[in-house]
Amino acid sequence: MNRTSKVDDKLLLKSIWEGYRKARSLVRKPKFANEKRGQGNRLLSAKFVWEVSKNIHQDIFSKKYDLNVIEVDDQGKKKSGEWLVDACITEGRKRKEVIRKIVFAMESESGTDKQAFNEDFAKLVHIKAPYKLYLNGLNQKTLRGTNSYIERRRKYAEQFLNDAEQFLNEENADTFYLGFWPSPGKLDGKSAWKQLKLKKYKHLDKIHLYKFTQGSFQQIQ
Repeated sequence: MNRTSKVDDKLLLKSIWEGYRKARSLVRKPKFANEKRGQGNRLLSAKFVWEVSKNIHQDIFSKKYDLNVIEVDDQGKKKSGEWLVDACITEGRKRKEVIRKIVFAMESESGTDKQAFNEDFAKLVHIKAPYKLYLNGLNQKTLRGTNSYIERRRKYAEQFLNDAEQFLNEENADTFYLGFWPSPGKLDGKSAWKQLKLKKYKHLDKIHLYKFTQGSFQQIQ
């Protein structure tokens, strides 16, 4: 990706989908399956962030950019690497010189409460980067509840962005994406990812992606 390139919206959606599928495929491996105090679910969330950001880095950005994220291998072992946000792609040789530019920034939250959203969404709003992605977890037990939650969260995010001066009347405003993904948190006492094949939870097994365009989030399909 060069300085004038734009992120391909459909490729971004594909990168998120593939990262989610990879992370979910490990749900029954020992460390990821650990139900004690939600340890496995938190590790699955970290694995999701790693796989998604790795895909975006490989699929959309060139090798001259560095990926900064906590790596989680297929056995659940973590390696350090996070910087400022859950994941970001930067220009400049990592650990050899001062980072010159953040070209992509991402925050991900598996929970659905507004406080967590406010804190993490604000990080992306105020960080300087041309491309930003917020990934919001879903855990609603019905399709109706899921659609209603997405609509409310979209409108809430739209209001915030429209009220922020930096997003008004600027030709070079940041490109902001809002995504929704199935939280691996507990449903009926077990990780939701272990139950997504059940008919009653099929509605959760989906990635929703929206792009902020002319004051509102438009769905990418």
